[in-house]
This record gives sequence, C-alpha cells and structure tokens, in this order.
Amino acid sequence: MEQLVTLAIFKSTSGTIKKMLHGPTLRIYCVKEVPLANRNMREILKEWINRWEKLCKTEQYIRVHETFWNSPEGCVSIIHDFAANGSLANLLNSVGALPESILKQLAKQVLRAIDRIHQEGLTHSSISCSQIVFDRRGKVRLSPGFGHIIKSKSETTSTLDQHYSVV
Repeated sequence: MEQLVTLAIFKSTSGTIKKMLHGPTLRIYCVKEVPLANRNMREILKEWINRWEKLCKTEQYIRVHETFWNSPEGCVSIIHDFAANGSLANLLNSVGALPESILKQLAKQVLRAIDRIHQEGLTHSSISCSQIVFDRRGKVRLSPGFGHIIKSKSETTSTLDQHYSVV
C-alpha cells in the first residue's frame, strides 16, 4: 500500500474508490475501501473475495490483486484492476442510448461471464451498468461489486437485531 500514490478519489454505495498509481511498475489500480460493520461481515466478504480471486483469472473479469484488512481502520482495502474506459453507466450517461447491434455484443460478453460464474457455483447478485466496465482495449469486463454483499448482510443483521430485541 505504501508504494501506491492516489490520483483520484470517488465515492460509491459500498465505500470509497481510489484511482492509484503503483510507483515501481507505473501501473494504475483501483483501491476500494469497504467499511466492515462486524466480524461476521468480514468473514463473508473474505470468503466472497477468495472465491472471486480463484474464478476470475481470465480477462472477462476485473481481477482482485490483493486485500489489506483493517486498512484504514474498520475497512478492507481491495486492490483491483483499473477499468480505463469506465463503465457502461458512464457510457450511457455520455451518449444516452446505444444501437441494438452494440447492445447485442455487450449482452453476449456479459452473459458469457455470468454463465462462467454460475458454473463455478458463485453468483454475482449485483449486475448493473456500473458493474459492466471496459478495459483499455474496449473489452467488456465484469466488476466484482461489493455493495450487494454489504447491503444484504447489513439488512440481515438489522433484521436479526430487531427480532432478538423483541424476544
């Protein structure tokens, strides 16, 4: 982490995202800082990241390079590939609509990536335009998207807390 230089900071629904430069290699990465509310959430997120790392060795997916737990305090910092050409959400915000021929090609690539995830017994559960990203060559890649894990776990935890407080 100490060899990374912050180039930009963005906010997302699941935490802070930093565009960072790795000094020795001059490669650009994203570092996502995901807040952890409790130990259970940490274990669930850790298991999900491990499964994603094993699955996503191909160019169809954003690769997670390393994780730093409790850095900064109360968060996990996840270093992953930088999507140089942004997301489908960015593209749609810029151009408004896409021709059917382009949507057809995008859909094929996304469905292949989802199919492979499902074959490995992993579900993404959060496919949105912001999770479909483009690399430097314009190839479609699927981003892990941690927001759905955190949201579903915090909802489950609060529901359990409510249940047990009534009893």
